[in-house]
Amino acid sequence: GECSLTYTIRKNAKGNNDVYLHISSGQFMGNQITGDNYITVRFDDLPASKYSFSNSSDGSSDYIFLNNTKDFIAKAKQAKEIKIEVTLFNEGNKLFRFSSPQPLVWE
Repeated sequence: GECSLTYTIRKNAKGNNDVYLHISSGQFMGNQITGDNYITVRFDDLPASKYSFSNSSDGSSDYIFLNNTKDFIAKAKQAKEIKIEVTLFNEGNKLFRFSSPQPLVWE
């Protein structure tokens, strides 16, 4: 089916930055057997990087939280294009592209 992905950077209650992803339809899936819960991200022409994630604390399968937020945010600040590949239940891997004429504006 048709679905969209959003990523959000926010400050949490402790004052730290969170990066979470939301899928409009479907369910994020990690490898339950090996514990390989990760997504693959490519910023501009940099090599692809794997980012591990944690499931939402309320059990929602349409949200995941990245574990290495500092690295993701540092690269997102400079990138004009971000490609994120996620694994979805019963749908396999899906690639989403985010493009901007200028890098992320950080205030």
